[in-house]
Amino acid sequence: LRRSKMSVDYKIELKKLVSALQVEAKSHHKNRDFLQLLPFNPEKQESYDLYTMNSPFSLTIIDYTPDAPYLFAFIGAETAFSIAVDTRQLSRLHKHDYFELFYILDGHLDIMIEGSHHRYESGEACLINCNARHVEEYRSAFLAVYLNFSPQYLSALTKHLFLDTQKDGLPWFLSQNIQADQKDRKDYIDFTPMPAPDEGISNGMEQLIYRIVSESKDKAPGYEDIVSGSLKRLLFHLQSPIEYTHSYVRLKAIREQNLFEDTVTYINLQKRKVSRSELADALNYNGDYISQIFYKQTGQTLADYIRNVCLREAASLLLNTDLSASAIIHRLGFENRTAFYRQFKKKYQVTLDEYRHNYRNF
Repeated sequence: LRRSKMSVDYKIELKKLVSALQVEAKSHHKNRDFLQLLPFNPEKQESYDLYTMNSPFSLTIIDYTPDAPYLFAFIGAETAFSIAVDTRQLSRLHKHDYFELFYILDGHLDIMIEGSHHRYESGEACLINCNARHVEEYRSAFLAVYLNFSPQYLSALTKHLFLDTQKDGLPWFLSQNIQADQKDRKDYIDFTPMPAPDEGISNGMEQLIYRIVSESKDKAPGYEDIVSGSLKRLLFHLQSPIEYTHSYVRLKAIREQNLFEDTVTYINLQKRKVSRSELADALNYNGDYISQIFYKQTGQTLADYIRNVCLREAASLLLNTDLSASAIIHRLGFENRTAFYRQFKKKYQVTLDEYRHNYRNF
């Protein structure tokens, strides 16, 4: 994977290929039966979409630029198409019935995986198993390719590919996640390129990706073997410890209890009104996800818990300081004093001033 003196810039070639797809795919873009979107089931409380793929392998290319049409190029076993749609239609939490490997060709991609925020830079990649829920956050320009594998195809593709089964590497990830009985695992593995003296590694990967995309698009005789061989070569390079560092994340091992305890600790240390966005920034998890875990653990809403912490802190300040009621309310971060007075009286059956007068000398 070294760059020759007269090498082609395959990143540019890929962008040209995506632009060509936009023109060529107009007559095909309605043929989407091999990539289905199943809406979530409210009765099962499944707050995500499920993408299914009716072919062993497909690929998606995203060339996103803010304030411009979103270019979504898909190449499946039967056809290829691209469509320009509003990103809001696609910025939904989802998972797949297939493995997804995305590789960032240009820019950077912000993505939430099971509530945790990640940023992937150019040259980095991630392989997500079938169960991990995730959603892209379209914040800045990026070019990325998504390689989609059915579990059966990925298993056959890698059957004799790897000799090293070192724990936490790609072969180990596959051995732990590809079996049919691993339906509850939500694992993924990150790939970060090792520092290199030149751009040969990245350009070599882009050359492989270009070959996979162009062969899948043209579908000339024998293209399946070329695509399969190129995919094997790409996966082989990704697992190489001299080319990439690996970070295998076992989400099943990250217990919800830990996030719950971190949430409670943070709120009680602040002893004031804490917003969901502040919690998200402090704990590096999606605010909605934190709320869901908190409710699951306690049966109480996050807002109710924060309010009760603030009310207890107000009672403590009334007894242990000379701060006025207005100063206490301001310190706790409440702007609506009338609402706080009402909440305090509902909890303690007396006003703030009455609470101080009745209990301060006890």
